[in-house]
Amino acid sequence: MTWAWRPVGAPEGAKHDATGKSVVSRDVIAPEGQPQAAPRQHLESNRDWNTEANRDTLKAAIAKNLHSKGLTQVPDPAVADFWVDYHVAVRTQNATVQRVYPGYPGVACGPYGCWSGWGWGPPEVAYQNVRYHEGTFVIDVALREPKKLAYRAISQKELNNKQTITPYLADEAVSHLLKGLKTK
Repeated sequence: MTWAWRPVGAPEGAKHDATGKSVVSRDVIAPEGQPQAAPRQHLESNRDWNTEANRDTLKAAIAKNLHSKGLTQVPDPAVADFWVDYHVAVRTQNATVQRVYPGYPGVACGPYGCWSGWGWGPPEVAYQNVRYHEGTFVIDVALREPKKLAYRAISQKELNNKQTITPYLADEAVSHLLKGLKTK
């Protein structure tokens, strides 16, 4: 069985109905005299992570894992049995984390002697702002004919602060996502 990268489709133009008239979604039509509503926000990946080096690393890991599953890559998508595509999105988030310390070490004395240990005194509560990166990785394997999705795997993981994807991390993620792909 063969596979190729999914061909990039032509950009969507104006949509037309059966009579040839252009169709406009009612969600974007504003009554006359009123300002047009702002377009819906398009959430895109963190640009720092969307680099050519990261894309090449992920493509190499996908090709390696598909080869290990017995699929052969062909350069022409028109003759491939499957089309493969992937999507990566990284979102940077801020969170407030509460940390509770049970007290401080020390010595407590009473009528029966003295003891040392943790937890003497009032507990301390601290709040800390944390910034982290959460990544989502999707791999799609679609049949060329009929154009139908054959396999999809989605993974989410907290990422480190480095903005590069190492070959080891990419290979680990791809092999985890493709472990359920059956090829006869």
